[in-house]
Amino acid sequence: MKQSLKLLIGLVAITVFGTSSAAYAHGLVQDTTGKVDSILHYVPDDDPKVGILTLFHYEFEKTFNVTGSTANLEITTNKGAFVASPAAMVGHNTAAASYTFSKAGTYNIALNVVTPKGQLYSFKTTEEITNPSEDKKASQVEILWFLISSAAVLAVGIFALLNLYKKHARS
Repeated sequence: MKQSLKLLIGLVAITVFGTSSAAYAHGLVQDTTGKVDSILHYVPDDDPKVGILTLFHYEFEKTFNVTGSTANLEITTNKGAFVASPAAMVGHNTAAASYTFSKAGTYNIALNVVTPKGQLYSFKTTEEITNPSEDKKASQVEILWFLISSAAVLAVGIFALLNLYKKHARS
């Protein structure tokens, strides 16, 4: 009985916590000199998609003031082919640029900041851009996983109750 109850609790935990949708995190990006850290946010939802305008928002550590700097976002394919280079707007400790991807794929994204003294800081990252239709496929897989794991939890629960019933019937 105790073993069945532990197994049931374990399967319930897997069902509840294991089937939640993917969490999107902000990316920590360090410049190529290793001197400055930045947090990169993608808007919307920290998950760029084909055909949807993406805002790239960089928040620099407080000691890195970009006031008066110029910046651009350089986007290339994972094979190095140039895609775009939109200008970025800079603020006290932030920089932002926007771009709409036309194709799914892996892209190299670099924010290049040139300070008023002419020093270059480049913040590079790689991002997988997907089609919005792929989200529906992922969602269907998550639903299927939820149904299968829920059925497994239900089966174990029924098994545990039957064992409990048999033990009480014998006594």
